[in-house]
Formats: sequence, structure tokens, C-alpha cells
Amino acid sequence: MPDIKETTPDPGTWLRVNGEKGIYKNGNEGIINPWAKMAEDMGSFDQHLERDIEKNSIKVLDSELNEIDDPASVERVGSVLEKQIDFLSDNYGIDRRLLQSRLDNISIVKWKPGTGHSVFYNGVKYQIAGGRGDPGAFVTRMEQSFDGDSWSFKEAIFFDDAVDNHVLSHELFHAFSAKDSMGFNDEGVGYNKNGVSIDGYNRQDEKIDASLYAKGLNEGITELLATKFSSDERPVQYEPQAYLSDILISPNNNRLLTAYFSNDEDDFRSFLSDFERRQGTLPSSSLVELPIRTNEPISKDLIKACVEYTISYCDDVEQLTEERKRLIPVFNKILKHNRLNGNEGNSQEIIDTINSVLLSKREELSSNKN
Repeated sequence: MPDIKETTPDPGTWLRVNGEKGIYKNGNEGIINPWAKMAEDMGSFDQHLERDIEKNSIKVLDSELNEIDDPASVERVGSVLEKQIDFLSDNYGIDRRLLQSRLDNISIVKWKPGTGHSVFYNGVKYQIAGGRGDPGAFVTRMEQSFDGDSWSFKEAIFFDDAVDNHVLSHELFHAFSAKDSMGFNDEGVGYNKNGVSIDGYNRQDEKIDASLYAKGLNEGITELLATKFSSDERPVQYEPQAYLSDILISPNNNRLLTAYFSNDEDDFRSFLSDFERRQGTLPSSSLVELPIRTNEPISKDLIKACVEYTISYCDDVEQLTEERKRLIPVFNKILKHNRLNGNEGNSQEIIDTINSVLLSKREELSSNKN
């Protein structure tokens, strides 16, 4: 079957992950900024950041959540976290102070695949039975407590020493995207926010709003970040979700990734409204409802909607040309994924649709220029 002609392959890739996040509910709000006073008294911000990662010395806990001494795990996880902060700040402009504030909320729990795990809920420890198998790591809410007005949370990365760095980095991106507290709005709704997996709860800890729970998209963004971070070639899990995220997260428009790391669920609402305004093919609910299944082809309309949205941020033909170069490798990966998952016959239809969208935008920009 024909492919779209590509220049150089996109260096993105993916990692094999379980991807499950919090067993428990509820998100959080607000960030602690320890940097203002520090900036007055000491040297560069980057030096403070490096020192603080070392100084914060992430806690390591055993399977019963007792603190243990494990400098090798601290070194391994701390090194990945430090590199991820640089990666996110340098490549995507994510606020270093926001990421740094979340380090205090991340612990390490030594865990064996196939065993249960422990969590604290309002000061009481609960055993969560069950067997999570490979890939040997997951992130979940280790602790949550309610003071009558708001919830506070602590995340933990549960992992086995044998887990590879790809899986570890994926799970740590999940941890970086989780808020550490949650208040309630005037309607009595509080939003649990882990990336763009967002649920609304009342004060009785009952789920009452799932309109922003974009689980599939959330896994796609996380997979995309871990792939780029690891400089791998292809995804192993969440392949279609990651490809769509790659289309949506553009050098010209970073709203989706900003919403992923934001403390405010309204940033994701704003992205969804923006998506609705800037393309006319699908409603924004198509992104929220994106499934986590990976063995299905990606629909032509979903590809078209994401492309229309992304290129709407191109202000001239030169930007459109650069965006086309960036997207061609992604399109070819999508075509291959569809061929391998039972939709070999529509490759040319997808190619024609993409070319039509790009040509229409080029004509619009050329007309505006004249």
C-alpha cells in the first residue's frame, strides 16, 4: 500500500507500560513555590534545582509503606526525574518550578509484579489485592486525606528493580502530572486531576462528573513524552493514542501539554473548546472518549480533525511547510498501524484526505498573503 512520502523518520517512539494510575480518587490544586526566597540568596535557578533534587532525597518505602534505606533506588529515580525536568522545560516550556514542587509529592515503593500493594486513606492503611504483572511499575495515589475542606494527596511509583527505564520514565511522567491537593468550587465539586484524566467528586467522595475523564488521550500524551524522552523508535503500547497526541502537540501550539501538567482543570476545558472552534469534523468529546484499546485502526475523521486543528495554528506557508515535514512520519506510522489492525483498504483514502486538508490550508494562507 502507498505511504506518504517522508523525509527523515520522526525520532519519537514508545514504551511498554501498564499505564494504570490512581486506585483512589480525587485530585488536587495549588503548588508550593520554594524558589522566591532562594533566588534572592543564592546562585542560578538551575543550580538550585539540581541541589534541591539531591537535597529532597526521595523517600523509599517497602511494600508495607515503611521507610527503608535504598540509595540505589533514590539515585536511579532521582536521576530520571532530574532529566525529565530538563526535557520538559527545554523542549516544551513546562514551568520548572511547577515540576520541582511536585518532587516533594513523589515517593518510591519497592514492589514485586503479581503482588498486592498498600495505600493510606484518611490515615487508615488498606491492602489492595491483586496482581499487576509486567511491565513491573505503576503510579498510584499512595496517600489521601480529607480535612473537612479539601483533600491532600501523595503519589508513589511502585516498581521492581528489574523494570526498564522506558517503563519507569512513563510512570514518572504520570507522577509529574498529578496535583497534590483538591478543594471544591462554589457548586461543591472538586476535581481529581492526573494529566487529562479528570474526575469531579462531591464532598462525600462520590464521583459526579466524568465529562473530562480523557483516559485514552492521557495515556497517549504520557506515552508520547516517554518515547521522545527515551529516543525510541516505535510505541509498544497506546500506539494510536500516542500518534494522535503527536499530531495535536505542535511547536506552534502547546495548549494540550500545558493542560496535561496544569493544576487547573479549566485549562483542559479551554483546550477542548479551542479544538471545537478550530476544526469542524468532530466534536471535542471524540478526544475525551478516545479509548485505551490499541488493536484498532484510527478513524479517518479523527485523523482529519486533529490535523485540521493543528494546522489552524500555522500563520503562513512557511509554518505549514514545516508542520507538514513534522507530521509526515507520524502519518506513515498511522498508516502502518491501520494496515496491521485490519484496515488495510483505506490507506489511500486517508492519504487523499490529509493531502486535501493540507492543500486547502495552503491555498487559504497563500490567498491571505496576497
